[in-house]
Amino acid sequence: MQTILRFRQLSRSLFIRLLASFTLIIVLLSSFNYLSFTFFRTQLEEEIITYNNLNLKQTTDSYETHLQLIANLVLGFYSSDRVQILYKNPSAYNLASDIRSDIQNTVNNPLLYMENLMLVFKDTNFILEKEGSSAPDTMFTKFYSSDAYPYEFWQKQFDAPLFFNLYPAAPFYYKTFKSVPAPRGTLLPVIIKNKLTPGLYMVALLDAEKAYKAFHRSINDNFVMLDEQGKIVYSSAAEAFGPLPELKNGHGYVQNGNYYYFYTKGDYSGLTYVNIIPTQEIGSKVSRLNLTLFTLLLVAIAIGIGTSVLFSLRFNNPVKKIIDSIRQLNTGEAAATGLSKDEFEQINTTIHSLFKTNKDIHQVLDEKNSLLKYYAITNKVKNIHSQYDDFKELAPNGRPFRFVLFQLYFTPRFYEFAEVGEARATYFSREIIRQYMSTYYKDAHTFQVENDQILTVVFNGEQVQEEELSVVLNRLKEVFDHDKEICFLTIALSPFYQESAQFTVAYEAVLELAEGRMLNADTQIIEQPPRSGEPFTLTPSQEQEFEANLRGGNDEVVLRLVRRVLGAMQKKGATAGQIKRLCKDLLDKTLTTLALLNIDSKIGGEQLELQRQVLACHTLEQLETLMMQALSAACELVRLRKDQRDPMARFVLEYLEQHYHEDITLDSVAEKLDISGGYLSSYFKEKTGHNFIDYVHEVRITKARELLLQSELKIQEAASQVGYHNLNSFNRMFKKYTGMTPSEFRRSS
Repeated sequence: MQTILRFRQLSRSLFIRLLASFTLIIVLLSSFNYLSFTFFRTQLEEEIITYNNLNLKQTTDSYETHLQLIANLVLGFYSSDRVQILYKNPSAYNLASDIRSDIQNTVNNPLLYMENLMLVFKDTNFILEKEGSSAPDTMFTKFYSSDAYPYEFWQKQFDAPLFFNLYPAAPFYYKTFKSVPAPRGTLLPVIIKNKLTPGLYMVALLDAEKAYKAFHRSINDNFVMLDEQGKIVYSSAAEAFGPLPELKNGHGYVQNGNYYYFYTKGDYSGLTYVNIIPTQEIGSKVSRLNLTLFTLLLVAIAIGIGTSVLFSLRFNNPVKKIIDSIRQLNTGEAAATGLSKDEFEQINTTIHSLFKTNKDIHQVLDEKNSLLKYYAITNKVKNIHSQYDDFKELAPNGRPFRFVLFQLYFTPRFYEFAEVGEARATYFSREIIRQYMSTYYKDAHTFQVENDQILTVVFNGEQVQEEELSVVLNRLKEVFDHDKEICFLTIALSPFYQESAQFTVAYEAVLELAEGRMLNADTQIIEQPPRSGEPFTLTPSQEQEFEANLRGGNDEVVLRLVRRVLGAMQKKGATAGQIKRLCKDLLDKTLTTLALLNIDSKIGGEQLELQRQVLACHTLEQLETLMMQALSAACELVRLRKDQRDPMARFVLEYLEQHYHEDITLDSVAEKLDISGGYLSSYFKEKTGHNFIDYVHEVRITKARELLLQSELKIQEAASQVGYHNLNSFNRMFKKYTGMTPSEFRRSS
């Protein structure tokens, strides 16, 4: 029993608890590290193999690219006009000098790794190369002598296969009569020949060692190049490996004996590139890794145990004193020597309460300060007077400032894929702008003034230059351009203002600047108002054409006119607001026309909904699409209405279109239908939505507008031709239906 009590008391000891906790952590981490080391060790060999495959691929790509470059270069040289002329006319010595200069320039390029470039002529028995010209036997027995390639070999090349031949690398020497042969290095001969010039071929001698040093990527120097017959073209290996194993499939690796053979076949040259890695090199790395990791694991465990004991001892006494102090504060009594679970909870509760109280106080203060600044600036911006003098500290008099307005626009893609709403997205954007602007201007204040508007006040206390602020805004634009598929901005930058009392003026200025954005879905920075502030409207002739074809249901003409007008506006630099205002006016005219024709419009909802759709368009293509859909639907309704008219209404309309210039009365038309004038009036109103007399005047004024636009008739003559014999009556009706007199209409056209 005493043993159990002693164990329970010992288990409550802070030292034992800390030591047990640290020991458990050490065991868990050690187990995790051991398992991680075991897994990593099994993966290391595969990673080394992958690493060697990647190195060989890079080596192969470098060699293949270089050989293709050499082939193209030499072939271009071979096919040049100078070489062909010299081939046909060997006595053209001036061309030989120019060609030798070209050869020197080519060979002197260090990135080609070319020792020499030679033109070998059969008929004239001479060779032209970088240092001049000589006879073939002299060249290949003295200047470029090689046991592997005697003079007879070069003579046979005139009968060798055509185009591109690459031969194994071999040592070349420069032999003189009085000295030991001077080595020129290990050179790789590349011979290019064309059947059109059988008496000429070119030799490019590539420096195999330089190319190897430039292109080879591996952890050792055992590298071999094989031709398609399996013969060695070049080898950098310092040791003998015996016969190579069979290399299948064009690429991969083979383990044979004590070596790994990594190989890849080039697509252009057909050469096979082989890296030979000793198996002991890979195995030694794994063994070294095992030893290193195991040693580190043991050291880490030893350090962990020692640190745990030391830290537990050092932590035990201070915590006891803390508990005693808490007990004295709470109870006024001295603490007992033993520790209990309640005491640990007391420490946790007390510390948590202190931190929470401190955090809450700071959070409340920050929120209130931020809220006060927001209301203070908002009051100044919107010219709301306050009884508190709370803005002096924020914006002292005499301190210049600028406003930056950020107007947010969300694209249709935002509503398809965004996981947050507009309000949340605007909040995120505001925080990005606030942090970015505060980075450059510590006194800048950023806040939201509308659902889609964010305003930043930049003070000039640090002598902010105009160019500097523009650069900052352009950098911020680049940040938002990353999300241009879901949202974009209009950034309006106001001029400098000197007094905080001008906040309202500055705010109105940036709002006016924001109206000057162009019609596209890109973020725009606007510092100056648009060049043209004149309103864009249809000319009288365009209005007449639009209205007449809309009434006739001619959607092709109406759509072509709208496209032409919108395109012309954009070319003239019209702002997005100007283009949208014109579109809203056209839609209003369309709805009005449909109402006058007594047609129930279904072209996109009510007028407010159409205006909302216009405002939601951000590009000319979107706006054209909306207009095309609405106007096409309107014209379709007009055509359907025409098709649905009964014979009596159709007769009256056609009669008025054909006899508008005559003296037409309600009774005269009713008499032709053998009905009363009163019945015709109510019937016509019911079927067309127009009063009979109003429709007669409307047809006559429409015809008069056409005459005034398309002819040189006098106003009185035009009035007479459309059925008005009294000029005053004509002027009055013309102004009623067009808003201007005939003279004003003709001048405006």
